[in-house]
Amino acid sequence: MRLLQLRYFIMAAELENMTQAAKELHISQPSLSRTISELENELNCQLFIRNSRSITLNENGKYFYHKIKNALNIIDLASQEVSSQDEAYDQVISLRCEKSSQIIPAVMKYLKNALPSIKILLVQRGLEDDWMNHCDF
Repeated sequence: MRLLQLRYFIMAAELENMTQAAKELHISQPSLSRTISELENELNCQLFIRNSRSITLNENGKYFYHKIKNALNIIDLASQEVSSQDEAYDQVISLRCEKSSQIIPAVMKYLKNALPSIKILLVQRGLEDDWMNHCDF
C-alpha cells in the first residue's frame, strides 16, 4: 500500500466522481481508476459503490476513509514539523479547519505576513477526532 494510493482514494471519496478527482489530481481518469482498483485488491474488498456517473463510499469505504484521513493528517503534520525544525520561531499557532475553504490560503498568507516570527500550522481535522486540544483556533 502506497501513500499515493491513499491520497488518491481520499480525493475520489471526497469528490464522489472519478473524473473530477482525476482532474483535481492532474492525472488521467484511467490511471486513477487503476490505482483505486489496486488498493481495493490489496485490501481484498470494495470501497466504493459505483454508478455510471458517480461513486459513493460503501461501509468498508467509510470506515477506511475516516481511518486513512486521520492517518494522512498525522503524517502531513509530522512532515511539516520535521521539515521546519531548522527554522527558529518564538511561538507556534495551530489553526484547525474542519472543511477546506477558499478563504484558508488568504488567511494563512495574511497571518504569515502579519506575524513573521510565529509559526502557523494548519491542521485539517473533522469532528470525529479529538485533536481539538492540540489546536489554538
